[in-house]
Amino acid sequence: MKILVTGCGGSAAQNFVAALRLVDPLRTFTIVGLDASPHRLAVADADARYLAPSTTDEPAAWLDLVAHLARDCDLIHPQPDGDVALLTAHAERFAGKLALPPRDVVALCQDKMDTAEVLAKAGVPVPESASAHRLEDFLDRYGGGQVWLRAIRGAGTLGALRPASRLEAARWISQCVDTRGIPVDGWMVAEYLPGREYACQQLWWHGQLVGTFLRERLECLFGFLSPTGRSSTPALARTLPADHPAEYTALEAVRAVAGPTPHGVFGVDLREDAAGLAKVTEINAGRFFTTSLFSAQAGVNLPAAYVRCHAGAAVAALPAAPPDLFWVRVPDRPPLLLHSSQLTGGERFRTVRVEHETATP
Repeated sequence: MKILVTGCGGSAAQNFVAALRLVDPLRTFTIVGLDASPHRLAVADADARYLAPSTTDEPAAWLDLVAHLARDCDLIHPQPDGDVALLTAHAERFAGKLALPPRDVVALCQDKMDTAEVLAKAGVPVPESASAHRLEDFLDRYGGGQVWLRAIRGAGTLGALRPASRLEAARWISQCVDTRGIPVDGWMVAEYLPGREYACQQLWWHGQLVGTFLRERLECLFGFLSPTGRSSTPALARTLPADHPAEYTALEAVRAVAGPTPHGVFGVDLREDAAGLAKVTEINAGRFFTTSLFSAQAGVNLPAAYVRCHAGAAVAALPAAPPDLFWVRVPDRPPLLLHSSQLTGGERFRTVRVEHETATP
């Protein structure tokens, strides 16, 4: 089977491919990699690599290249949000090669403000949210530092800030307009959620839930470089019991945005409020989180199931991952899967007591 992976040099795509390699040691899957960065392309695990034009600057040229390469491919898996949106908008050109949610579902999920409104109407717990024009109302109600300012579109907590005042928020938005290209009207505010943070990856196939993987983010990768101390990429995460209430909320959220027959890959981010209620902060449609390899090594190989479903194989519902498995990630080395017992002692670690001598003057 030949799979075209776009954005193949990024972490999420690399882990998607790594999850497939776990079930394909003989490399019967052929990975055709596409990326707009020659540097990321160079490090991608792909059997063939192609440098792509930018979807932002040259969408027509990007589509033409994908169409050309897809003639010999069985499946196109887009990983960046922009690629997902572009392919769903032109899905008729790629009949039989896509396994994506419908265009309207993708468009809804890529707008965090619209997503919050739809979920609230459906009774799914979400933080109170509004256009950034209501920032002063939110600051008056919740207080400085207790409001979440964020870009309506984008990944990786793009533009996120907990402003102490309207002036700080205005300066931040102005800076992000100049340096990050976020439009002035592309901002929203929400109540700040101080509790535990969750992510739930799901695979649906024409209304059937094939598998779900719930994890808690414990530490953020390079979070200390962010003004909020957070990022959406975990440096440390752990699995949770299958009956955790956050998983139920995540499933209800996908049904609310996708209707009675969800199809494709969905990723739901949640965070608890002060009372411990998990609320949905966003939904990613059509792509995998960066932690798909975590789920695969924990026994829930969603990428492999996704590929098999597209190939027409009958896939039974995947079992839930065992709780208390930890995923440890640091730059420049492969991630590591550990059980909680390996983090608290045992053979993996040794404790050494060093006696310090007192220096004599």
